[in-house]
Amino acid sequence: IENPDDPIPAIGRRFIKWYDSKPKDIGNCCRAVIACARALRASDMGGWHHAAQRVHDETGGQTAGNGALMRTIYPALWYAGHQMAVDIGYMTHAHDDSRIALIAYTRAIYDVIKDEAGGVDGDEIGWRKHWVSEGMKHARKAHEGTTLRPDGYVLNSLVCAINAIRDTNSFEDALAEMVNLGGDADTIGAITGGLAGAIYGAKAIPQRWIDALDKGLVRRMEQLAEMAVK
Repeated sequence: IENPDDPIPAIGRRFIKWYDSKPKDIGNCCRAVIACARALRASDMGGWHHAAQRVHDETGGQTAGNGALMRTIYPALWYAGHQMAVDIGYMTHAHDDSRIALIAYTRAIYDVIKDEAGGVDGDEIGWRKHWVSEGMKHARKAHEGTTLRPDGYVLNSLVCAINAIRDTNSFEDALAEMVNLGGDADTIGAITGGLAGAIYGAKAIPQRWIDALDKGLVRRMEQLAEMAVK
């Protein structure tokens, strides 16, 4: 919101502010990269990508977590194309599997929301679910040979989300199915929610869920929705 044409410096400052607040739940990859970027005084895309690549190299490629994917709903709604989503994701996760997931996720969301003039009826929902499934074929192929678990591995997380949407017929049921698998339920739930929201629309979110949220957060969500790409 601060600078849509070059958002990475503002995002980076907030990552460091968040890190300095000693959050209870911060992934190992995010923790290591933000600490590195902080030490390097990273202030632009080049600095953050350097920090992410350093952590990737020093950990032997242990940067395929789902932390970048879980926040990609925002650039997917805002920007046409996938490059900004990839650039923002690469601020913390340098692994190729993360990039594969980010591209598939961003393209699927952009493709299903770019033409909403006719509303969302049963036929449209069916088409959107099919389109999301088709758009995820490359990610599924990259996942082949890996045991599917609801854990922090980015391709596991994406495929779990896709499966939950494929096997259900509403926003609420998709989220409930995914979260009830356990594992990294909050993060994969967020990933599922982005896809399900694109397919079913904001009106499909149960009102009782919205009523349970902080009112300031709800208003910020509304602002983001109003600014989203059409």
